[in-house]
Amino acid sequence: MRTDRDLAYHARRAHDEAIQAIRSLSNSASVRHEELCRLHCHRVLEGLRDNEVREAA
Repeated sequence: MRTDRDLAYHARRAHDEAIQAIRSLSNSASVRHEELCRLHCHRVLEGLRDNEVREAA
């Protein structure tokens, strides 16, 4: 059963992981802004999708 609390947790976790990944990549001068945005979006969607898979199980 999905709750707002579960969604908030997984969204926050995906956001935190994306920020960490962006910070580690930002140390490289060759990383472009578009790549960072794409990575962030991918991580957030991945976190939300993982939550949906758990609910279906």
